[in-house]
Amino acid sequence: MRYSMFVAAIVLLAGCASNQAQPPPPSGPGPEPAPAANNVATVPPMCNSAAGLTSVLIIVDPTLSPPNQISPKDCYVKKGTQMIWREQHNTPFRLEFVEAPGNGTQKIFPSTENHGVQEVPITARNVNARKWRNYEVYVGTTRLDPAVIIDP
Repeated sequence: MRYSMFVAAIVLLAGCASNQAQPPPPSGPGPEPAPAANNVATVPPMCNSAAGLTSVLIIVDPTLSPPNQISPKDCYVKKGTQMIWREQHNTPFRLEFVEAPGNGTQKIFPSTENHGVQEVPITARNVNARKWRNYEVYVGTTRLDPAVIIDP
């Protein structure tokens, strides 16, 4: 009986010794972790998600089958809204508008890399009445078919 109590005490003490608490990290100055915004592209709300947004997101995904490659396919925005087309796989693409969507005359917009994704940002032009801006998205020579509608 004494022998089994002695063995039980040794097993119990051995288990406690292997689970010692780790000391806390030393206090004092050290490197600050980088904010998440520096490591990934900012994600605005999806286009058509709510009225009165100042920035909206349109997803380009050539890996999906048509007609799901642009989401949303039609995007309704107010004048002055920043629209951001984004392709998550870092595949370059370009937008080709029939009429300039912004306040300038530019109609063709190649994407650029931003934190590992391809993007095209455009601010919707000032309009006095609803304007439908037809455009095409090209990934290489493959054409996709969305539209932007700008409200005053």
